[in-house]
Amino acid sequence: MNHKEKAKEIFLKGNNCAQAVFGAFSDVTGIDEETALKISASFGGGMGHMGEVCGAVSGMFMAAGVVFGYGANVSPKIKQKHNELVVKMAKQFKERFPSLLCRDLMKGLANNDFSLPEGDEYKNRPCLIFVEYATEIMDKLLNTQN
Repeated sequence: MNHKEKAKEIFLKGNNCAQAVFGAFSDVTGIDEETALKISASFGGGMGHMGEVCGAVSGMFMAAGVVFGYGANVSPKIKQKHNELVVKMAKQFKERFPSLLCRDLMKGLANNDFSLPEGDEYKNRPCLIFVEYATEIMDKLLNTQN
């Protein structure tokens, strides 16, 4: 099962967007899926359903942080390089969707500003489109870094 399929499976079980994306990459992050789901649980619905940064985007950034991030005693140059990576990922998401904010994305869904794929899963859980795209962005990054 690829990451996109895994993210979809996690999401359709009732988990939030951040959990779906971050959990799907447990094979790459080395964090077991249950722990990954717990770590990312607070980020769904734009952080506790406050409508802030989209959970799928947060999950994508968390995965990138584990795989490409830095720890203690880091140089400003390494911090800058990682921040540039995060900005690049955000720009890719915004090339397809109008915002990184959950509340804006929800308005887009309500106003049909962007079309959803066909299928019952999108009717019941429309955020799947964001989960799948964030997963694609992370996968592309993994493929170019290896």
